[in-house]
Amino acid sequence: MRILIVEDDSSSAELIRTLIQKGFGDEEVFFEEAASFDEALSKVRDHFYDVCIVDYLLRARNGIELLEEIRGQGIEVPAVFLTGHGDEETAVRAMKAGASDYLIKGKFSARELCHSIRVSVEFHRKELALKESERRCAEMVQGAPDPIVVLDLEGKIIAFNPAMKEILGNKAQEVIGCRISDLNLVAADSVDSFLREFSLLQTGKARSPFELTLTDFRGQRFVMEANPRIFHRSEKETSFAVVFRDVTARVRAVTELEKTRDQYHQLLSAITSILIGIDADETISHWNALAEASLGIPRGEVLGKPLSACRVLWDIENLRNALAEARESLKPVRVDDLVIRHRDSGQDVFRDYRESDQGSPGRVSGRADLRCGYYRPQTGGNEAPSCRTAIQDYF
Repeated sequence: MRILIVEDDSSSAELIRTLIQKGFGDEEVFFEEAASFDEALSKVRDHFYDVCIVDYLLRARNGIELLEEIRGQGIEVPAVFLTGHGDEETAVRAMKAGASDYLIKGKFSARELCHSIRVSVEFHRKELALKESERRCAEMVQGAPDPIVVLDLEGKIIAFNPAMKEILGNKAQEVIGCRISDLNLVAADSVDSFLREFSLLQTGKARSPFELTLTDFRGQRFVMEANPRIFHRSEKETSFAVVFRDVTARVRAVTELEKTRDQYHQLLSAITSILIGIDADETISHWNALAEASLGIPRGEVLGKPLSACRVLWDIENLRNALAEARESLKPVRVDDLVIRHRDSGQDVFRDYRESDQGSPGRVSGRADLRCGYYRPQTGGNEAPSCRTAIQDYF
């Protein structure tokens, strides 16, 4: 450890050195001394020290003035302040000037002096680490492609990054100090949700991302995913950073997908065939009205359930093998003699619709194009449209 002792009295400087050596024991310590204000300032400016021990009286100047000058020049070094006077006013002035701790001459032991030195050095190291972390964080914020705004406890804007400036436009500097909810930045239909989330964030609770609409300086609206986080917290102040991610395209795509899905289900509902949707994991995803009527099973009993759990009287192994083959080959699969019976009557849904030319029940064959979701029962005779069905496989 490198220690600078700033003391104009050589005997006092020697006593301080002895106490430190005694307190640190076998630890390696290097000492330098300065007997005046100018000499101390020159040494601190040109050399590195882990800590300075600064006496209050320094001939024409004093230790408080030295600490103020060191801080004024941007030099960061922890300092333990020594004074022969026990008045509180001097101690407060020294701490405000940048002292890490202060001790009264003649009233501290080697152990107390070394403890003060260790605490001052450790606190300074943590403070430097925090500043470095904040510097890197600030660089990340400035370089982030997503818009970021920093708010104080009242929701007032205190900073923003270049990506946010593109949204604010030429009025960017005017928003500093303004509440974000009072600006036209947050769309009117999103203000209430933003205030609700921000009030929860003020209580210290971590919040999940939520969606809101921002309006840029041109009046263009963007759907944003807002991700609020505590940016800085100390005894004096707390600030929050809100990261906005443009999800306009995603929201539009989801809306279009839902619209297409609704249209698709409307189309499926209009099909005059039995239509059963089976997902890749063998979960039933669609069960149209004709399936309800023909099999005697309401859709609420089967939707979202696996094939094996459904109380449907069908040849499940034959169907399962066909589905597996269709998924693997991505080609139409022919299914012969697929039997599906009405739950209550036990009648074969396909066979009972058909009779051969001789008037006896015909042999029903099934053809399943599971890749395209098409299934049509067939016989060697004339096709009966009323017994057509479709089994759709989503994968």
